[in-house]
Amino acid sequence: MLLRGLGMPRADRSVVVLGAGASRGASFCKPGVQVSPPLDADFFRQAQQLDEATYKEYGRPVLDFLRADYPANNLPTLETVFTEVEGFERFQRQFSFRRGRPSTRYQKQLGHLQALIPAVFRAAFESAACDWHDRMARALRSGDAVISFNYDTLIDDALRRNSDGIWSAKCGYGFDIGQGATEWSARSRPGPFPSEYLRLLKPHGSLHWTKIKEDQKELTLRSNPYAQTPARNNIIPPTWDKTVLSRWPWKPVWEECSHFLEDVRCLIVIGYSVPATDLMTQALIKSSLSRATLRLLVIVNPDETARRRVATLTRPAIRSNTRIIEMATLQEFGQTFDETPDERKRRVAEAVGLRRAIRNVREKVSEIEDNLDIWEVEAHDDRLSDLDRRIDELESRLVE
Repeated sequence: MLLRGLGMPRADRSVVVLGAGASRGASFCKPGVQVSPPLDADFFRQAQQLDEATYKEYGRPVLDFLRADYPANNLPTLETVFTEVEGFERFQRQFSFRRGRPSTRYQKQLGHLQALIPAVFRAAFESAACDWHDRMARALRSGDAVISFNYDTLIDDALRRNSDGIWSAKCGYGFDIGQGATEWSARSRPGPFPSEYLRLLKPHGSLHWTKIKEDQKELTLRSNPYAQTPARNNIIPPTWDKTVLSRWPWKPVWEECSHFLEDVRCLIVIGYSVPATDLMTQALIKSSLSRATLRLLVIVNPDETARRRVATLTRPAIRSNTRIIEMATLQEFGQTFDETPDERKRRVAEAVGLRRAIRNVREKVSEIEDNLDIWEVEAHDDRLSDLDRRIDELESRLVE
């Protein structure tokens, strides 16, 4: 990755780790947005801000269920709910002691949760693009990797538009793609796989994965990642149970993550807060980095405590000469890169529009000033005429 803005004159083997905070810090996420990219802690608060029709169909079944067990102003995290619902559903399925048909209450709630996830992500991400993700995508080089723990496709879309010559979705995800790869690939393709490919590894899955065929080791990329299809087999929910990692496509993705972390020289961790319950991810990062030697570590997170946790997790690869840079926001990190051609075009268009608006205002002001001059002259002439008329009236009276 080319990190000239951080004092690195030459590109070096880099891995960018993206957590939920990387999506929350996107350039389009501004105050007043109805639904923001969700975090684990505020997923259900974002769900309550869906438009009325979407909330009624997808949000209310889940929120009504939660309010029976939790205070309305203190809703649980998404991980807590998934863990509890999956646990209760599995217990009832395996250890039902009551006579008759077992309850399907928790199975239904699991289905409601899986349907709510794409509804919230569609409201937060549909048609959105992030300037900071775009800048990162242009700075990446062949041999680099992005490890994204996010279900959204912000970085996928950024690579598609900005990483010509090094990004192809056909193999860049760490496994073969059956259909849909062309739409998610950059315009110009890389050379022979694997040496010239950039990797985008998604250990928790992605909402645009569909038609997963484990036996054939193949899946399809959906053109609309936020289509209203339940997030069932294409993501790993935030739960304690990670037994699915031994299966395809999860196993090759996790293996690739470990491989790139072992060889990394520059590690950038954005918006990942090292959740205490995410033990498998912590094990992946810590054990893999024990074989690495970091030249540069960049930690981007508004939470100082979270930044300390990342520094502790990456300690096995930190040496006496490792530079450690901490930043509070994705914007701060994104501004260390040059703006993209699209940004430049947009900025020029905005400047031209502003210049045109200023010119129109000046013309209006000039027109008003001209009218004021005319009105002043007319008013002055009217006053003189009125004065002459009154003098004539007085003279007439004197004569009489």
